[in-house]
Amino acid sequence: MYLYIELWKAKDAWIQLTTEQRQAKIDQLLELAREHPIQGVIPFSFREIGDIRLFDGVTEQPIVIDPAVARPTGFHYAEAWMVPTRELIKTFEDRVESLGWWFEYFEQKNAWGLMDREATVADMINADISSQQPGQPSQDGQQPQNTDASPQLGRIGRTERDIRTLLQGVGDIKKDMDVVIDYVKGKK
Repeated sequence: MYLYIELWKAKDAWIQLTTEQRQAKIDQLLELAREHPIQGVIPFSFREIGDIRLFDGVTEQPIVIDPAVARPTGFHYAEAWMVPTRELIKTFEDRVESLGWWFEYFEQKNAWGLMDREATVADMINADISSQQPGQPSQDGQQPQNTDASPQLGRIGRTERDIRTLLQGVGDIKKDMDVVIDYVKGKK
């Protein structure tokens, strides 16, 4: 499962629109989401039932970022989803692109990655190039080839990252298979 995060803020072009024009654009966005849901993409959303808040996972609930946040990003809105596959991430991103106007009115940054605690901790410990700050040398003292800390790691960096993810996935499958084999052996 992947975590997908969007951060965005209005550009001057959005602010220059009338309230009615902004409402019409938002209505168009919401209608597109209703008409073309992406099965499997789960918004981080909650609803209250009595005095209990339960995970909803149905209704998108973007937030206005509180200006009192420590180390602010400079963005005004945020939203997060769980996405089961990389292919669905592309479909999800294409839906906003299909509007044709979103990026004229909003500056947006996205972040996504595999929700895998062990792989994340291993990446942090191994000081992988993807976690390096721009221009900082790696553990062996070498300057990274791509000094941009963004996801554009270059072909080799992306391939290395994908191989690590694949190996982690294979390891998880092997563990799951061992559990099944032990269970079947116990039944005999």
